[in-house]
Amino acid sequence: SLHMIGHLSQSTDWLLLGRPTFAVDGSQFAVPRTAKNLAAFAAASRKAKSAYKKKSDYAKAKNTQVAVSLCLHLGTGFPAFWNFGGSADSERGLLLAMLNRLPDNSRLVMDAYYFGFDFWNCLIDHGATFVVRAGKNIDLLGQLKLQGKVKCRGTLVLYWPQNAIDAGSPPIVLSLVTVMVGRKKMFLLTNELTLDEDQLAKLYAKRWAVEVFFRTVKQSYQRAKLRSRTPENAKQEIQWTLIGIWMALTEGAQSIPSGERLSPVRVLRVICRLLLAVSRNSHQKLNLHGELSQCVLADESSRQSE
Repeated sequence: SLHMIGHLSQSTDWLLLGRPTFAVDGSQFAVPRTAKNLAAFAAASRKAKSAYKKKSDYAKAKNTQVAVSLCLHLGTGFPAFWNFGGSADSERGLLLAMLNRLPDNSRLVMDAYYFGFDFWNCLIDHGATFVVRAGKNIDLLGQLKLQGKVKCRGTLVLYWPQNAIDAGSPPIVLSLVTVMVGRKKMFLLTNELTLDEDQLAKLYAKRWAVEVFFRTVKQSYQRAKLRSRTPENAKQEIQWTLIGIWMALTEGAQSIPSGERLSPVRVLRVICRLLLAVSRNSHQKLNLHGELSQCVLADESSRQSE
């Protein structure tokens, strides 16, 4: 990831409104339901079966999925760094575990799931600012009120939970701004109080790039379900998948005319055509029929076990 960050930081699009800006999101990738994958990735492996009230809840908890939390650099549209977990791992926790990879003065653009006093304070302690969607009906403020105290003063929101109040800790000061993203009205919270409505709307609209990237990986690259039957191999499979796509996008970005936007789908199609062309024209390509003709079961009737 250090190499990727170093490469991206050389781009003229490294800074967005004065900061390196990353969209954060998570997604799940299915893996074969082997005993090892169940133990490593399924939520059911962390609780006794009796802890589930319904059979349907237990069945759902036995899903074997790799959770991937991704930070996508919004200036270039390239993945910058990521983290892995199981289906029971939270996206917030996976993000916090990789905050040490964040460049200085970074900005994170996130969906409504990424909230909480301790979570936001961790971001602030690492020197990051953030923009997070509050929900269509500002329902995030309602959730915060259930956990503590919220004061609204114009566009400013002061929030701190009960344990912070008891400890005499200061509140987190946020700006609550109503914006139009396309035709949708949205409420955004940010600790970067100098951003105006237009800037926040443009930042959040760019967050859609991380959704498009996951769609590219799962649909265009056909990796919604991994093939690996062990946790170690599953992590390596998704790791090399993301690195491979990153390298393909890098090559594509260097080839298209300056100022044009890159199509990840078209890049993958070109790479596929290249591989097929090399395979069909290679003088040393595998003689599949000839090789398979040698796959005759050996006569082991006289074999003695040791």
